[in-house]
Amino acid sequence: MTLRGTIRALLLFDISEEIDLERLRPLVGAENAKREPAFRGPSPEYVRYEQPPVADAIGACAAFETWPMHGRIRYFNYGIASVELRTEFSEVGWQDVISLANRWVLSDELEKRAREC
Repeated sequence: MTLRGTIRALLLFDISEEIDLERLRPLVGAENAKREPAFRGPSPEYVRYEQPPVADAIGACAAFETWPMHGRIRYFNYGIASVELRTEFSEVGWQDVISLANRWVLSDELEKRAREC
């Protein structure tokens, strides 16, 4: 049985005490904030970010091992930047996916790539 899907790595960086998201938004070309998370049906007003993060798509990144990566950065008002790196895979078995995920989790190189982004 072969699989296809996406593997994502989320790396968090503490970059400041606070980020002024309204000033950051035009700098990274982000759209105006909308209510998040988005729900299909009615939801209570308290189920959302008080200040939604600013998302910046960084597109293609340098490959990790032989896997091409794409990413985005989300900035949170409490001074955290979340770097998401992802890669698509297909025609691989479970053992290959497990091996890839383990290498990503234990990789100092992946953290270095995220810092560079």
